[in-house]
Amino acid sequence: MPKSRVVFVTLILIFSVAAGVLILNNFFFRSENRNQPSTQSTSSSITKENPNLGSASNQKAISIIVYLDLLCPDCERAHREILPRIIKDYVDTNKAKISYKILGTYGPESMSAGNATYCADEQGKMLNFIKNAYEIAARSNNVSPFSNIGLTNIARKTSLKIPEWQDCVSKSKYTSKINKNKQEVLDTGGYGTPHFIIEGKGYNGAPPYDIFVPVIESAIAEKVK
Repeated sequence: MPKSRVVFVTLILIFSVAAGVLILNNFFFRSENRNQPSTQSTSSSITKENPNLGSASNQKAISIIVYLDLLCPDCERAHREILPRIIKDYVDTNKAKISYKILGTYGPESMSAGNATYCADEQGKMLNFIKNAYEIAARSNNVSPFSNIGLTNIARKTSLKIPEWQDCVSKSKYTSKINKNKQEVLDTGGYGTPHFIIEGKGYNGAPPYDIFVPVIESAIAEKVK
């Protein structure tokens, strides 16, 4: 075989392997089980942060951490269908407190969207930014709303102070935080988005709300023992 052809074949093999790794990585971080929140191992290494919803000082309330990716369709569904009911039934009744954390598992746009979300949090509007992002994405007709212009439109809809927000975004300040969130998901056996950690135990995916109820009720019962 001519030397040039050997080099050509070798390059094809290298690119094929690299592509395979990328595909597996993306597959690894997508939800695979929509029928139940599969329990994973407990992690004690995750720092308890002040919740976005619920009283941080309420020691009787269980802790729920939800990990979302703005580019994740199942995350949008969880945000629209599941979380409002958890908030109504458990946060508003002082039985639970929720912390939201952002992932960047769908590539560069996903990381940019995550960084933009945390920059919105600097102005106290993280949850509004998430809500507006999902609403705009739902109307985008398969055109990504998470370009620089798209994210700025979301920021305007969220009534952010645009110059301050843009300065934060340009510095990519929260890349390490987003990567840390990903590691927390991995540490509790996570393999998809969204991911929930309820009282230290990880649950994958976005099954129907009724599947979450016994999980949450069990955590509450354990908390009051």
